[in-house]
Amino acid sequence: MANGFKAYRHARGGVQRLMEYPIAPAYAVAIYNGDAVILNGGELEVAADNTASQEVGVFLGCMYVNARGEQKFSPYWDGVAGQSDIKAVVSSDPGVTYKVELDTVPVVTDIGEVCAAQDNGGEVPSIGASTQSAAKLASGSFTIRSIIDAANNLVEVAVNQGIEG
Repeated sequence: MANGFKAYRHARGGVQRLMEYPIAPAYAVAIYNGDAVILNGGELEVAADNTASQEVGVFLGCMYVNARGEQKFSPYWDGVAGQSDIKAVVSSDPGVTYKVELDTVPVVTDIGEVCAAQDNGGEVPSIGASTQSAAKLASGSFTIRSIIDAANNLVEVAVNQGIEG
């Protein structure tokens, strides 16, 4: 089973920088830790399955105020209505690369090819972990940088095609 996008290394040896993005209170789709995410009208959403949309990074968790007025922190967004002041924490540093399972057995010629998130759901309520993988497409937001473990279909990918390794 795929385990989503996991930070692997920083291409320039730097420290990962995180960003906060809002999630619309009416957004009723779960976002799991390790899911590729996009911005839609300035608000965060999970990347659609096998699309070449421009992912802004990888979801790491969120904070919100629940219906009782309590501040909550969670490794995943459950998509339940009634929350407010929802802020997602996203790894969107263009220098960070991720390891992710490719939908096919990777080969050396895949390096430099582009891919996009393939949504496989997530694990709730146990840990809220992503089960996304990556699919090679004609266009996408991720570039395959290296093969980590061909036996398990693991590749290193970079979000934002302008990264220099």
